[in-house]
Parts: sequence; C-alpha cells; structure tokens
Amino acid sequence: MTISPRLRRLISFLLIAAAFAFLAREIVRNFDAVREFDWQLRPAVLALSLVALMVVLAAGVAFWALVLRSFGVRIPLLPLARTWFLANLSRYIPGVVWQFVSLAQFSGAAGLTPVLSITSLLVQMGFMLLSAAGIGVIVLPLSPLGDAYPLLRDLRWLAPLALLGVHPAVIRAMVGVLARVSRRTTVEWRGSWRMGLVLLLLATLLWLAYGLAFFFFLRAFVPLPPTLLPAVTAIHAFAFLVGYLAFFAPAGLGFKDAALTLLLAGLLPTSVAASLAVLARLWSIAGEAIPALFLLPRSGPSFPSPGEPQRTTEDDTEGTDDGLT
Repeated sequence: MTISPRLRRLISFLLIAAAFAFLAREIVRNFDAVREFDWQLRPAVLALSLVALMVVLAAGVAFWALVLRSFGVRIPLLPLARTWFLANLSRYIPGVVWQFVSLAQFSGAAGLTPVLSITSLLVQMGFMLLSAAGIGVIVLPLSPLGDAYPLLRDLRWLAPLALLGVHPAVIRAMVGVLARVSRRTTVEWRGSWRMGLVLLLLATLLWLAYGLAFFFFLRAFVPLPPTLLPAVTAIHAFAFLVGYLAFFAPAGLGFKDAALTLLLAGLLPTSVAASLAVLARLWSIAGEAIPALFLLPRSGPSFPSPGEPQRTTEDDTEGTDDGLT
C-alpha cells in the first residue's frame, strides 16, 4: 500500500502535535508545581552553557572533517563550518528533504559535491547514533535512574557490538544501501577499522562534552549535584537518539522533547522536566543559530565556486597522513 505525500505529512503533523500535547498537558496539569518549584535562574551559568554548546557544535564540524578524510577528501574548517551551520537550520523546516536540499546548496561553496556531503554526514551521524546508544545503555543503568530501566541492564552487554558496527565492511555496506535507496552513485569509504574505532571514540567524547554543556544548562535553572553529570549526559544522548529516529519530525521536534521529559522525570517533577525540555529546545536552536549568523556569506564570496573545490585526496597527500587511516 502506497501512502500519498499529503497523507504522510498529515500523519507527521498529528504525531508531532501529539508529542507537544503531552508536554503541554504535563505543564498545565501541574502548573502549581512548576510555579512553586525552587527555580534558581543563574544567567552566568546559562551563558556558559550556551558558549559550551557552540564550542561542542564547532568540534562536531571538525569531526565531520575527519569523516571526510576517510572518504579521501580534505576540506578547510571555515567553509565546512559555514556549510554545516547554515544547512543545519533547515532541519526545523517541516519535511526531511529540506535539510538535504540546503546541504546540496551550500556544499558546493566548500568544494563538496552534494553526494559526498550527504553521504559523509550520514556516516558521521551513524557514528554519533552508535555512540549515543552505547552511552545510554551503559551509563543509565549505573546512574541513580538505573532501577527505572531494567531492560537497559540487559542491553548494555550488547554495547560492544558497536565496535563491529564501525568495521569498514559494515560502513561500505551501509553506503551501498544508501546508493540503492537514493538510486545514485555514492563515494567509497576508505577508512580502516582502526580509523572507525578512533571516530567512535571521538563521537563518545563529543557526547560527553554535549552532556557537560547540557548539565550547565540545567544548573542554570535547577540545583543539581555534580554526581548527576553522568546520568544527565546519558539522558541527553538518549533523547537525541529518539529524536533522530523520528525522522519525519523536523529536528526530532516533539519526540526528542518528550523523551527528554520522560528521562528527566526520574530526577525532577514531570512538569518541571517538561518545562526544561521546552527551554532546552530554544537553547539548542540558539546554539545553532548564533554561529550561523556570524558565518553568513559576506558580499563577494570568499570561498571557491563548485568548479574550484578546495580539496585534495589522500592519494595526493601521501606522506602527510597521520597514521589513522
């Protein structure tokens, strides 16, 4: 049975509306608890969390550059950051296609073909999702929330399978699936298994940094002891995973927020957790939008046209390899 695009959009809208209805219900139903909660706004800590978030997002661009190297391509960080931050804002437009349309639009200025930029970003996201799942199933059972998620205690023994997920044969197979689904020729992954393990480790370090920034964000509103940092890190990674799997929702809209509410409810009243989830959405948008404003192209482009890419292949740069691939 084929579902029409109009019906798919309607279903997506209804699911997103249901997720936000859940958040609104929790806030409204327990508004007295929200109002009487011991909110402790700390503007300096909030500013620190936003700066930390932008630093982590910039580190994510460097991570993308490393993934591109495993495809045999080197790109300077500045045009790559411009491509990532500007294209990333389109995730909030309803319809999954807009992020890829924007990526194709901006990638040429960085010397990337649309196929390479989309393929490399999907591979990068694969590393991030594997790492997020691993952090969730390993850390949450060991946190104060462990008793609430008995299933995760059993799943954590499967976490080492992520090491197999970054094997070159697996990555090449997934890229092949992407080629068949999109009916387009894709670029070849050239990374070794060791490079895959290094990228998985770097993705894990990125999630730890994300968790620290998110912990600062929460501390800007509610008093949380530092001992909860591991749990907050796992909660943030797991909520991102849920939001990304809801691919029909722009930037996981509604689903990431609902998952964040349910997970934070183990640490805070549900209504307070729902309020923080909504605020966290605004916080993450600000972390992406502020760098994008600074990276907007000035009059007269300062980076190459698509016909003059600033990239070199690994074959052209033998002798400068760092030994990771």
